[in-house]
Amino acid sequence: MTKSSNLDELFYELIESAEKSLSKTLSEYSKIYILNLLKKLTYNNELLNNEIIREKAIAEIFMEAFHQNIFEKVRLLKLAGDFSLILSGLYPDSIKNKLVSIDYYIKMGKSSYKELANTYGQYRSKLELMQLYLELKREFYKLVEILTEIADNINFINKDDLLYIKQNWEKTNIKKYKEILDKNKIIPI
Repeated sequence: MTKSSNLDELFYELIESAEKSLSKTLSEYSKIYILNLLKKLTYNNELLNNEIIREKAIAEIFMEAFHQNIFEKVRLLKLAGDFSLILSGLYPDSIKNKLVSIDYYIKMGKSSYKELANTYGQYRSKLELMQLYLELKREFYKLVEILTEIADNINFINKDDLLYIKQNWEKTNIKKYKEILDKNKIIPI
């Protein structure tokens, strides 16, 4: 068995386990997309170390995309959507010291995927890509929940910062944050 197929199996099992735990089912489009995104993160950290991401806010990248040629527009919108998804779902603790909160990334990610769907919808030959990004936009919140579940399973969530956990739960209503609060006998008002 190759390294790639082992990763496929591992990530597929993590996604399936998270779906079962949350009693939610992703579309096949979303499942394959997130699996490939996780694999890409494993092989190279290009998404998280992207120069554009380090220099500009997501909203700035999103807005600049509309002033570019079609290829650059697609690249920037995909970058904004993928980064927002990974940050809000898999690395929520990295948002803690930012000026914006988790709900900002969720809104920007959904908007980016929606615009990608609109862009591809203009081309008959790209209808499958349009469908993919429509599904990602529709299921963005579910994807964040799935990634948050995975982040918890691999200990990416700092469960000691209960104020941050409470704030994330209030902004997103993600089940995992509520579970952490419940385990610590904290009832948010």
